[in-house]
Amino acid sequence: MLYLLSYDVHNDKQRKEICNFLKDCGYHIQKSVFIVDCDCGLAQAIFNQVASLADLTTDRILMVPLCNQCFRKAKLQGNYVGFNEDVWIV
Repeated sequence: MLYLLSYDVHNDKQRKEICNFLKDCGYHIQKSVFIVDCDCGLAQAIFNQVASLADLTTDRILMVPLCNQCFRKAKLQGNYVGFNEDVWIV
């Protein structure tokens, strides 16, 4: 299943750690937005790891499951290097 994961992290060091971690997990589509393709258990583990790297008193994390049918309706504009239609037609 595909998941949209975004984060709003204030601390530069923590934000960089989260970004580096997520680059190994999915597609970096915007500054603090990733698409992750994994099963539910791994999605929870990824979410937990991101949460452990953030300060949850000030930071925010959002992870939303995306069904393939809904994701195929996504609209993309701009330079999405490494993230093309071949990737998201699952």
